Amino acid sequence: MNDLNNNIVQFKPNGLATGIGSFPHSDPDRALELIGKYFPAAPAWPQLPKLGLKENMCPQFSQGMPALRLNLEEKKISFLIGDDLMAEMESFYMKVIEDDLAYFALTPDYALGFGALINYLRERGRFPYIKGCVTGPITFGLTITDQDRKPSLYYPELFDAMTKTIAMKARWQVKQLDPFCDKVIIFIDEPYLASVGSALISLKVDEVIEKLNEVITSVHQEGAVAGIHCCANTDWSILMRTDVDIISFDAFGYAKNLLLYTDRLRGYFDRGGCLAWGITPSTDDIDREDSSSLWDRMMVSWAKLEEAGFSLRELVERALITPSCGMGTVTVEQCEKIMRVNLEISEKVKSLG
Repeated sequence: MNDLNNNIVQFKPNGLATGIGSFPHSDPDRALELIGKYFPAAPAWPQLPKLGLKENMCPQFSQGMPALRLNLEEKKISFLIGDDLMAEMESFYMKVIEDDLAYFALTPDYALGFGALINYLRERGRFPYIKGCVTGPITFGLTITDQDRKPSLYYPELFDAMTKTIAMKARWQVKQLDPFCDKVIIFIDEPYLASVGSALISLKVDEVIEKLNEVITSVHQEGAVAGIHCCANTDWSILMRTDVDIISFDAFGYAKNLLLYTDRLRGYFDRGGCLAWGITPSTDDIDREDSSSLWDRMMVSWAKLEEAGFSLRELVERALITPSCGMGTVTVEQCEKIMRVNLEISEKVKSLG
């Protein structure tokens, strides 16, 4: 655990309900109505991909990166590796050296939901927690390519620049959100961690941990709590080797996979780690589920963890309850059901404490 903020070790969410990423709405205020109702102790700003390319998970955090080109007409984003790369890199690193967080701000044309959340918070006072997010450097670097379709993380200078951009955007968010809550939580969204270790990706595990820790350290530097969200299956021990405070996973689909790592999980809990149980499916599966069926499903996993030596008390203390992933692909009606069911499960967890 990073020593910058020893109080983070004491973070005990106790069944806290919060969200993951995207919403199916085009109007952020409509999304915030649901957020206020169903994430009452930990509102999260809504990403709104239906508004266009800039609101998608990688473009949304691309502002400020050197050599990045966004083509709205063709709906494409890529890095242009050309003769002016070094000049752009020099200008970029001056912003980093000067600690110019304003340069890395999320502007309304890229993140309308963030500004809407700030306005919402100004009208409602303080909250126990507020959740922000960034797209992680591994996912960004594998998704966004150069002009020849080579993943950008294979350029060391670009990989470093995108990691620093994400870290600065995380810090900027914490500073904006901190006046409205007791503790800010920043999730690093990393669905492409599922590719690490495969024959298709030549990326060393130690480098993955180094890049993730750079972003995590930036969050800790501002006194906030850091989480990593991976909605696919991965080598969960990699995340447990980082300095992260929360591992957010799709518990609806992959709880059995996580349970293969109970030895590592023991050490992760002992140093203060928490789990965000994405037990509420953010897909059409929600049409066939309710809080009772999902509760039973989660309790099967918890029973196995108790058999492995984890106490019910620590499972409750170290638990957040979230949707399995973002809700941008479901209907508005399904979105509300997901959030309602998620809060019902959160209340059940709290009742165990």
